Amino acid sequence: MNKTLFLTGLLLIFSVSSVSAVWWDESIPFKQLIEITTSDALNANYTHEVILDYKNEFGPNCENMAIVFNDSYQIDADISICDGQNVLLFYRNQNPINATTFNYDYSIYYGAPLIQLQDKEKVYAFYDNFDFANSSKWANEGIINNGTVSSTSS
Repeated sequence: MNKTLFLTGLLLIFSVSSVSAVWWDESIPFKQLIEITTSDALNANYTHEVILDYKNEFGPNCENMAIVFNDSYQIDADISICDGQNVLLFYRNQNPINATTFNYDYSIYYGAPLIQLQDKEKVYAFYDNFDFANSSKWANEGIINNGTVSSTSS
C-alpha cells in the first residue's frame, strides 16, 4: 500500500509503505516506512510536514503512533491534527539529506500505546508557546513610548 504525501516549500515527495524487516520495538504491530524524495539538499534540523489518512490504530488522539529514525530511536514530533480523518504532523531531520536522492531513514510505528515525544523545541528551529512565565527566549531591546523606540542597550 503506497500513499504519496506532499509538503509545503521544497519539492518533497513522501511515499509511505509497509516494508522493512528491521523492527524498532517488537510490541508495536504496525510500521510504515517514509520515503523522502527531494529536489534540493536538506540540512539536518529541517522540519518536515507530513499529511496522513487517519487509521483507527493511531488511536483517537494519535497516542498510538511514533516517528522513529533509522529503526533505532524515537524522535520528537508535533501532531497538529488528529481528527479521525486526517493526521498532520511535523518532525525534524536528524541528518542531512542529499539532493535528488531517496531517503528511507524514517518510519511511523503505530498500533500500541506509546510514550509521546512531543518537545516542540526539538521539532522547530524556534518554538515558543508564549508562556509568559518563561520569557528567556526574548530580549528586551527597547521601549516604545508614543510611537518612538528608545534603546535600553548600551
